[in-house]
Amino acid sequence: MTVATPEVDMRRLGTAWAALALALVLGGCTASPPRKAQLGGQTVDPARLDAGDVARQVTVTSRGESTIYHAPTLASFRDADLSAGGPALGRNMGTVRVGRQGFLFGVRKGGQPVVSYVAFQSNLVEGTGRYVAVTLADGTPLPIRTTKSGQAHCEPDCLLVFETVVAEVPDAVLRAVPTDGLPILYRLDNGTVVRVAVPSAYVRGYLQAIDAAAR
Repeated sequence: MTVATPEVDMRRLGTAWAALALALVLGGCTASPPRKAQLGGQTVDPARLDAGDVARQVTVTSRGESTIYHAPTLASFRDADLSAGGPALGRNMGTVRVGRQGFLFGVRKGGQPVVSYVAFQSNLVEGTGRYVAVTLADGTPLPIRTTKSGQAHCEPDCLLVFETVVAEVPDAVLRAVPTDGLPILYRLDNGTVVRVAVPSAYVRGYLQAIDAAAR
């Protein structure tokens, strides 16, 4: 299932969705440096996010008859030194920042209800793995589209690439977000499943901004 590209500047997907508790494994790397979490470029504790703080960072812009609501980027990343892997892993790529990151955004066309999307991005894709499906925890499929940018090969079996997945999320699902976060499952064509828990305060802050703008 695919979804048409929403009316949003896709260049902004260059900084996109956070899987805050996921461990990245890089072949040839030893001890992992600390993982950092940021909201809108500021270091945060994901467990202490405040919906009001998120709402204040949501930007609202107009484009023709459409209004776009863009929540701040939530990111989790670490620096990884690939130089120790030799020519087979990175070939002088040195230290790179790897992680997963993303944001919520919505589009209102005229007087219609807002259609919301979650943009998720990872810059580590191993082998032929590519995102092919996105589902809710109960298996409900979400319409998706993917984009790729910034590809850098690390022979023979990995590719450092920003692959962004945009999935449409029903408003009812967002408004019923559990206190422990909204689980979303990203499936790759090699069988890997990446589980993301979107923080409850982040979702509620995004919705607060949309509701306030509508009043």
